[in-house]
Amino acid sequence: PGAVAGDVKFKDVNKDGLITDEDRTYQGVSIPKISYGLNLSGSYKNWEFSMFWQGSAGNKIYNGTYNSLMIGGLVNHHTDMLNYWTPTNTDTNIPRPDQLETNQNARASDRFIQNGNYIKLQNAQLAYNIPLKANNIVEHAKVYVSGQNLLTISKYKGYDPDFMSDGLFSRGFDYGSFPNPRTFILGVEIDF
Repeated sequence: PGAVAGDVKFKDVNKDGLITDEDRTYQGVSIPKISYGLNLSGSYKNWEFSMFWQGSAGNKIYNGTYNSLMIGGLVNHHTDMLNYWTPTNTDTNIPRPDQLETNQNARASDRFIQNGNYIKLQNAQLAYNIPLKANNIVEHAKVYVSGQNLLTISKYKGYDPDFMSDGLFSRGFDYGSFPNPRTFILGVEIDF
């Protein structure tokens, strides 16, 4: 009832003249239809290389963090809010700023459901086996550099589409899970 130009238009699915929970519709599944991985490794002379790619496809994610950052008013915002509706900027899906939230533009809707597809370089390692002469105390020595969570390719607007779910009933709901850390390791492996 408090809607004005620039507010989100919610569809009256059951055509009863009211926007209620009865107007909710199926938006997709939160469990990926496909989960996949690919291990690659190779060696040339004293060099070794390996990488592990992993990903999933066919699922939807409700991005609660994005929802929180798209609320009007005096709070932190996502940069998408810079493209908000004005009388001269009508070709946008970002509603007008409204400190009082009179139309409840930030209520749960398909505006915050995003594609959960991703592919991630989970691990990569480059190693050099140091050539040793026979009858040494050291049988084998290797120097290596490796990294985890190196690259994520996705259109998801949250920190990471591979977020930690809190259980069966909240699967597919991202309410600010701590992002997976990116780590780098430099190491030496020595066998006596």
